[in-house]
Amino acid sequence: MTKRVSLRQSTPEKEELYRQLKSQLALKGQSMDSWFWEKVQEELEAAEKDEK
Repeated sequence: MTKRVSLRQSTPEKEELYRQLKSQLALKGQSMDSWFWEKVQEELEAAEKDEK
């Protein structure tokens, strides 16, 4: 397992990377490994709560 990247420390580069990854998967009609995707969603939701 690669080292865990915290989405809470959000940077424009990280957000752009995330968007690119999402759009690439959408173009291929594939979804990321569901476990990984759930973790990403959890991190994003936590990050949004931290910002409020």
